[in-house]
Amino acid sequence: MPKIAVYTIALNEEQHVRRWYESAKDADLLLIADTGSKDKTVTLARFLGVKVYNVEVKPWRFDIARNASLALVPEDIDICIQLDMDETLSEGWREKVEKAWQEGNTWPIYKHVTSRYPDGTARNYQHYFKIHPRKGFIWKYPIHEVVIAQDGVEFKRELIDLEVDHIQDHSKNRQSYLSLLETAVQESPDDWRMNHYLNREYWYMGDSNKVILTAEKGLRIPGGWDIERASTCMWASDSAMKLGHNEWALEWAERATQEAPTFYEAWHWHAHICHLLGDWKKCFDSASKILTLDRQNHHLVKPEVWEWWGYDLFALSAHKLGDNKRAVEYGRRAIIANPNEARLKRNLEFYIEYLNKSDVILKPNFSANENEYPIPEFPQGGTEILLSQLKKYSRFDESKINLIMSIADPNKIDKSRKNILWQHLNADQENAQGMSNLDFLMSLDAIVFVSHWQYHQFRNRFTLPDEKCYVIKNAIEPVKYIEKSPSEKIQLVYTSTPWRGLDVLLDSFELLNRDDCQLNVYSSTAVYGKWFYESNDKDWEHLYSKAREIKNVVYRGYVPHEILQQELSQADLLAYPSTWAETFCLSAVEAGAAGARLVTTDLGALPEILGDKASLVPYSNNRELLVKRFSETLEFEIQKIQGNNSMFSRLFQHQHFVERFSWIERSKEWQDLFLKLTN
Repeated sequence: MPKIAVYTIALNEEQHVRRWYESAKDADLLLIADTGSKDKTVTLARFLGVKVYNVEVKPWRFDIARNASLALVPEDIDICIQLDMDETLSEGWREKVEKAWQEGNTWPIYKHVTSRYPDGTARNYQHYFKIHPRKGFIWKYPIHEVVIAQDGVEFKRELIDLEVDHIQDHSKNRQSYLSLLETAVQESPDDWRMNHYLNREYWYMGDSNKVILTAEKGLRIPGGWDIERASTCMWASDSAMKLGHNEWALEWAERATQEAPTFYEAWHWHAHICHLLGDWKKCFDSASKILTLDRQNHHLVKPEVWEWWGYDLFALSAHKLGDNKRAVEYGRRAIIANPNEARLKRNLEFYIEYLNKSDVILKPNFSANENEYPIPEFPQGGTEILLSQLKKYSRFDESKINLIMSIADPNKIDKSRKNILWQHLNADQENAQGMSNLDFLMSLDAIVFVSHWQYHQFRNRFTLPDEKCYVIKNAIEPVKYIEKSPSEKIQLVYTSTPWRGLDVLLDSFELLNRDDCQLNVYSSTAVYGKWFYESNDKDWEHLYSKAREIKNVVYRGYVPHEILQQELSQADLLAYPSTWAETFCLSAVEAGAAGARLVTTDLGALPEILGDKASLVPYSNNRELLVKRFSETLEFEIQKIQGNNSMFSRLFQHQHFVERFSWIERSKEWQDLFLKLTN
């Protein structure tokens, strides 16, 4: 087995020593190069059995200190892990590092987590690479140093399932940082990264003139990360505004959006400057991009921009342009994330007051026109939608990745690329039976299932290579929350194909016998394309006819996905008595994201996906019993709607599904998989 050392430098770290030790104690060697601590760092570390050396670095540089600490690691050590004193390794780290080493992954990539959600999952993280072989590596740069391989060193780098938490110590003195950065730029004047960090340090210090000067100099350097280039422009814009050069501040803000057009923080900053200058149209246009851009995952992301500040600027500019309905909608969203901010509450009261003065009469979006949209030539079902969105949100290089959609067919293998089977089917479906072909399974580099329930169904039926199996749940695009308009009747919707429970629903709705409810049926075979529709839709005409005949049922037939999303915003409840074992159920998640209540069965993966955000009716093969159960549950949910039709309950439903099933987060899982497979 490889010998592993965890090493670091330290200066007055007594509050971190025990936590650092506990996370790393499974190493063969723990080593600290202490650079002059005056507290109990050295005493505590030695008491715990850590090897401590005293080193002196004058003048101070981080790269020299780290190289000194690395030199103290014995040469018989195979793997070095540089772990700062305010960082901790996750449980089980050694086994993962050893496995990577044995597979030839000698300089692995891992997640460096800077914040977590309450449930413990990573909220913000970057990919780090401070686990490296003992020989052939050095540290570079006086500050913001990185470990690099020396010329001629061969290595392999792949992502491993390891997380390191960085519990940042903000009490540390930054006094030496500026001089070190100035030294770094003097040594490497054309290094974009060092110029960027020097610019940021001047901004931290409030030296506005130097911020602008270093921004102009740095941005003349070609290349560099577009997000860092945009951030440099934002700091220059802020500095110009502080110096009273408003138009200059606007120019810098506009350049930030040009440097990184997919980085919402840049657009938000532009909206902020336009807000200060009173240009409400530009403010609105930039702030509203929060609805179309994805939240990224790196240290330059600003959570408050996504959580409330972006919606605040959106609402304020909408009000200034006379759109008080949107002002109310997004003013409320800002308050949900920042409920203690008095200004947001005052603004919302103001927007509502203006909205109530208007003559706008809000009407439901439901239309009674059947099949008013043309049948699509090609399939546009859930699988097609998800594939399109995966390509949009993930770094999906089709020259390296062959993504096979559900059908287990050996002829789909491409030996020149990495082969991933993205399985959406049930284990008993005909197109999945190729999973019994061991040659096909061995030709795959990964098999992605969309729920744990589905994965276990396949495991029970086929002999799967577990090391190639992953569960990555499906996701939805950002869904705009739209306040439900007043309606005379409670609006129920069914949005699935006819064979998945429409017959049970129609009987349940008849049994319900309520004139204060309307059931809107969006069901057709057209989502599978014109050929499938012409060949199969007639088989379900008896159900469509029945829907047309039942009182208070509106049969809508086929509606394009983007139109259906809009109309779901006016639904009170998704009524889906699923008689099909769903492996995920995108339609239910989309309805929940629109704010609708969900009533379905507990068949398949539905309990796993929907949890306590749906009323799950116990499924039964006894059709009469299932109709009765579903009708009774609908009655109960309708009574709850009548008793508390609160917009905020819809908002909470919306927020849950948008946050849990966002492509913004899910794409990270796919990117990790792509990176692992393609290095």
